[in-house]
Amino acid sequence: MRTLIVFAILVCGLPCVAQSSGGIGPGGIGPGNSSRDGHTLKHPVIQSKPEPAWPKIKNKVETTIVLRAIFRSNAKVTDVYVFEIIPEKPDGLSKDDLKELTKRAIDAAHQIKFIPATRDGKPVSWRMQLEYLLRLDDETKPSNQPPKTP
Repeated sequence: MRTLIVFAILVCGLPCVAQSSGGIGPGGIGPGNSSRDGHTLKHPVIQSKPEPAWPKIKNKVETTIVLRAIFRSNAKVTDVYVFEIIPEKPDGLSKDDLKELTKRAIDAAHQIKFIPATRDGKPVSWRMQLEYLLRLDDETKPSNQPPKTP
C-alpha cells in the first residue's frame, strides 16, 4: 500500500511587470537576483505549499494537474486556472472525479503563502505554473503527509 503525492511549483519565467517593458524574466524558485534591462528582479519565495485535500479514489491512478496562476504583489494567488491534465483522460477517473481533483488543486493553490517577487526592490506580480501529482498504487486514500519538493 503505497501512496505518493508530489507537489511541484515551476516558474513560467514571465514577471507580469516585465511584459509591459518587453522583457522576459528568468525562471526559478526562491530567492535569487537577476538583472534584465538594467532592472534587478528577485523571484517569489514560497513559504507554504499546502497539498490538496484529495478525495478518496478507489482505482489505481496517476495524474498530474497543471495549473497557471499569478502570484500577486500583495502576496495573494489569483487567476488560477487548469492549463493541462496529464494524461488528458486518466484511466480509472470519471469526468466528475477529474472535476473534483482540479477543484481541490485550485483550492490548494489559493492557500499558497509566499513573499512576492520584486523589481528594483518593489513588489511585483509574477506568473507561475503549478503541478500537482496524484499517484495511487492501490485502493488507498491519499495520505496527508507533507508534499515532497522536487
